[in-house]
Amino acid sequence: MNWQPTGRIPPDSLTSARLQLHYGAYVLGSTAHSVLPPVEDDSHTNLGFEPAFRSLATRDLPTSHRLHLDIETFTLVLRDGDRSVASRPLAGETVDGALAWIAVTLSRPVARREYPDFPASPLATDGAFAKPPAAELAELAAWFGNAQALFDSVSAPSRVWPHHFDLGALLPLSDDGAVSIGLGLSPGDGFFDQPYFYCSPYPAPDDASALPPLAVGHWTTDGFTSAIATATELAAAGAPGDAAARYLEDALHRCRELLQQP
Repeated sequence: MNWQPTGRIPPDSLTSARLQLHYGAYVLGSTAHSVLPPVEDDSHTNLGFEPAFRSLATRDLPTSHRLHLDIETFTLVLRDGDRSVASRPLAGETVDGALAWIAVTLSRPVARREYPDFPASPLATDGAFAKPPAAELAELAAWFGNAQALFDSVSAPSRVWPHHFDLGALLPLSDDGAVSIGLGLSPGDGFFDQPYFYCSPYPAPDDASALPPLAVGHWTTDGFTSAIATATELAAAGAPGDAAARYLEDALHRCRELLQQP
């Protein structure tokens, strides 16, 4: 895969930009929740990463459009295929203001979606979005794009879930879904304040001492059991793209071993 350059700025300096984009994803997820028929696993609200626009985007809306959040321009864009129908910069807008613009643009009612433990921010009430520095937005767009390409290489279709703001994929290892591997890219969260990959066996092993060594990264059992590779660890392991590919190949192998799957 062609790895888009990362590491141009320190990975632990993305916290503020990440939070702004997380609330932007919340706007998209709230829109999808308001206008699309609900499904049991909530997948109607998840988002795709669109490499052509370096954007997050809803599924097709009833109007046959998709609502995008163009990451690098920090702009909401309603598109019909490749054609922009309407756009609205997020900077200076509140969540409710953005949703009101979407409601008028779609001619449909749109309301906030409530999540129980969404990250705290003035944006949760009446705070206004502030456009992050261009370098930080470009860095986060690169992480999402690289992760999607990496997961595509192992046939793991991935989607961004607005709640936790991770690009996640699931590899089922049994017909009934009782055994699986969850993998994904988080741009950072309360566990690791920087972008990181995760690869999680399900069900998780009971004995943490049985977790095998990893070629790249480390295991965590703090809140969840997963093979982790942070941006810092990938940079330390050599070229980040090569290190990420080594990490994923090895982590998937180790998870299959733990789950006693070929």
